[in-house]
Amino acid sequence: MKQFYPLSFSSLSRFAESPLSFLHYKTADFEQTPAMKLGTLVHRKVLEPAEYAQTVVVFEGRRSGPQWREFAAENVSRDIVTTTEHNKIEAIADSIAGSLLACDILDQCPHREREVKWTRDGVPHRGFVDAFGSGCVVDLKVTVNVSAKDIQRMVYDRRYYMQAAMYMDGLNQNGHDVKHAYIIAVQSAAPHHVRVCHLPSHYLVRGHDEWGQHLERFKDWDGKGHHSHDGDEITTIDAPAWAPIPAGMTT
Repeated sequence: MKQFYPLSFSSLSRFAESPLSFLHYKTADFEQTPAMKLGTLVHRKVLEPAEYAQTVVVFEGRRSGPQWREFAAENVSRDIVTTTEHNKIEAIADSIAGSLLACDILDQCPHREREVKWTRDGVPHRGFVDAFGSGCVVDLKVTVNVSAKDIQRMVYDRRYYMQAAMYMDGLNQNGHDVKHAYIIAVQSAAPHHVRVCHLPSHYLVRGHDEWGQHLERFKDWDGKGHHSHDGDEITTIDAPAWAPIPAGMTT
């Protein structure tokens, strides 16, 4: 599997879904969705404001006609946003700047958007860490909802606890004494609520263990695009455990 090295959190997460998902992630053309673009530019605005100012320009008009084509040709190396998009990015960044908790955590992290390389069990890994320093690592997420329940579900479903464990291990291998992992979640729509979350150590241990399990399975993989890790088996689907038993029916 050396042709797929180094592994990233994103690629290993796709492999956890299925080998086919992993191969698709590695070979398919990248398509940036509006949500991905918003997240990327919010990261740049919040974590690298000077870089944002140099690489993002605002087009005050519709993306059509000769004026748009001329503007696009003059700014081919920059990210072009509309006035509406620009105002939204500014509002999200202002909301984060207005959160004392978020600012306190970010102030402890002088290292922003850094590539980190490390190994586990002889397998090279790499990742781009949003922010770290002073014993902590931070992941900035732009998401639809930021209630505690929604963030809990997002972190679990998308394996962000595994991502945190991977990045902590990578940073520690590179000489950074990281003991805490935080997620700063900001709502994509107004009023752009912000929630700062801490991942407890036992959750990170779980992420580290799952990372190791997926890695071992990856190392044993035959390189083919299977639809699942269980092979071609028929899946028996019964009623969920919480479903009521119909009257007159016995278990």
